[in-house]
Amino acid sequence: MIAAVAIEHDIPLLHKDRDFKPLAELCGLKILKPSGKTPKRGNS
Repeated sequence: MIAAVAIEHDIPLLHKDRDFKPLAELCGLKILKPSGKTPKRGNS
């Protein structure tokens, strides 16, 4: 359902799940992969 909404609105999907790859290949789902780096937080 998440992928369907992203495809319908032409919005790239940020994910870390290989299950979305077939949807990207077959249905035009645009994907963004996270860099794997966690941003540093400042001291609050």
